[in-house]
Amino acid sequence: MTAIYIKCLLKTIGGFTFNIIIGKRMKKMFQIFYAVDYWITTVIFRNKNDEPEFASMIAMSIDIFFSLLFFYILITFHYFHSRELIRDENKTFGYIAITLTLIIVFSLFKKEHRIEALNKFNNLKKEDKVKYIIFVLIYKILLIISIIYLANSIKNNVYWF
Repeated sequence: MTAIYIKCLLKTIGGFTFNIIIGKRMKKMFQIFYAVDYWITTVIFRNKNDEPEFASMIAMSIDIFFSLLFFYILITFHYFHSRELIRDENKTFGYIAITLTLIIVFSLFKKEHRIEALNKFNNLKKEDKVKYIIFVLIYKILLIISIIYLANSIKNNVYWF
């Protein structure tokens, strides 16, 4: 199954829990992103004392949020030619989107899933690790560049299509 199914189940204690079933490719991609973010936190920034698991989860949530933001702006501005939703001073959409991505990421990656992702990444050959690290870094750089380019096109009222 490559599609994502999100099912909200109401607990008897109260609140919502998310039962997320994802396909194998998407699970592998999330594991790679988590493992590379963990590697960046612990090896490059040498931050082993201040909860690198939490920092990796936040970094992964930010990646997902910016990906969703890119597609949201692309659809609302370039396809529907609407600036009202983007120029609105109401920041509720951003807060809701960030909160939802944090809830989804934290419910998706339980402790055993994080350990499994790190073990798989640590058992890879060095060439494969480098390949995954380069892939994730290129993805993050291209995402930042595309968000900046998209914001510039909104500012100058330039439509892509």
